[in-house]
Amino acid sequence: MPAEPRIDTQPVCGAFGTASYLCGECPITVRIAVSNQIERGLSEFRRYPPGERFQARFHRREGRRSGPTMRLLLMTGGILVALVGVLMLAMPGPGLLAILIGVSVVAQESLTAARMLDWLELRIRAVGCRMLSRWQESSKGARLMAVLSALAVLVVLGYGSYAALLGV
Repeated sequence: MPAEPRIDTQPVCGAFGTASYLCGECPITVRIAVSNQIERGLSEFRRYPPGERFQARFHRREGRRSGPTMRLLLMTGGILVALVGVLMLAMPGPGLLAILIGVSVVAQESLTAARMLDWLELRIRAVGCRMLSRWQESSKGARLMAVLSALAVLVVLGYGSYAALLGV
């Protein structure tokens, strides 16, 4: 029998992995149910260094593998979730989250996919570090121009998606 989910009450803020819903000046507090199994899985995932996490998860599941039918179903399901996430990039919805979930399900069943995700994680972290250092080195004027440019791009993309979906 699965463990009872643990209920946490925590403010939803701009922290990584949570949405920012602000009501006036104070963040709305929401109740988030986190199952103990998911919590253990995330702590095990974080225990390994970047570049080894997905492969370690693949090897941990190796002893508990199901038959080829279940493996095929998990791979197919993961690919479908990732494809739906790609579609959701153009529509409202958590597209990137769906892609990440789908690809991580595939990586649990495929060592090649796990290696690719570990490689990708290292590259994304390197790009993120370079971007952060450039952001910190830039002047306030350059930062303001970057933010305004990003907002302009988002407005154009949003209107383009709106026009494409509604045929305006």
